[in-house]
Amino acid sequence: MDTQILKLLHERKATRAIAGRPVEEEKVEAILEAACLSASCSNNQPWRFILLDGDDPEALAKGREALSGGNYWAKTAPILIFGYSKADFDCQIGGGTREYYLFDLGMAVQNILLQATELDLVARPMAGFSPKKVREYHLNKPGQTRSGRSPDRARCGSVGRPATAPQLIEKIRARGLWALR
Repeated sequence: MDTQILKLLHERKATRAIAGRPVEEEKVEAILEAACLSASCSNNQPWRFILLDGDDPEALAKGREALSGGNYWAKTAPILIFGYSKADFDCQIGGGTREYYLFDLGMAVQNILLQATELDLVARPMAGFSPKKVREYHLNKPGQTRSGRSPDRARCGSVGRPATAPQLIEKIRARGLWALR
């Protein structure tokens, strides 16, 4: 059977080759709307996203500093999205023995990946970053709305246009890791 979702899942690639060109505002809005439309326990939407792009070059630079050395390839991405959640943002069922917040955050991230794919963009999730650096700069900025609660778990992703393998350093190209399914 050929469905739109299966087509998107087949098209999605976890490429490390991301061009630095800016992404149109309407595409960014569609990506964020896709995350907001994700299912969640009691529709609590326990995720919070920090989107960093060229509108605030200093914030984007700080976000790039939070990436681990192994994610140097993501430092050219025009957008970084840090998603985080906390148990008390979501349902506490069974006396707190069943927590849904990480599952719900994961579903919202999957919606980001699929929406980016439909828009001919690359969205690459990654674990190699410092949540502490993100928290210190992006959650503690003067004038920033804060929940006053530190996130339990955080995720990171880069978004941009696909690039060609020559834009990656030789180490990655030689290993054939520029496009993985």
